[in-house]
Amino acid sequence: LPHVLSNTAPSSLHHYHLSLHLAGGCAPSTLTAALTAAKATTMTIAKPVMRGLLASQIKRNIIIACGLSIVAATSWKLLVQDPRKRIYAEFYKNYDAQAEFDRIRNLGLFTSCKPDGEVEE
Repeated sequence: LPHVLSNTAPSSLHHYHLSLHLAGGCAPSTLTAALTAAKATTMTIAKPVMRGLLASQIKRNIIIACGLSIVAATSWKLLVQDPRKRIYAEFYKNYDAQAEFDRIRNLGLFTSCKPDGEVEE
């Protein structure tokens, strides 16, 4: 029995002793089941991917960044630029630059010309 248990992990030994304790002794079927369970638990851990890990992470991050930037640019255009263009177009549709100039001139805000088109002498 010691040569069989020498290849198992410490956690597997704990499971083996626990199964013997619960079974009430060292029955052959219990021993076989405990060893099978111990080997099954130690063989399920997969090795981490180390080769090409940085390249795959960079590729994934670039794809995500490009996707998010496209979504952000489209959202900005639809939610900010298009409404702003509509508002400006609506404003300039009825805008009279000469009437606005006359209004500001008559308020006396210009220093280069007097209100109501009076000429300086």
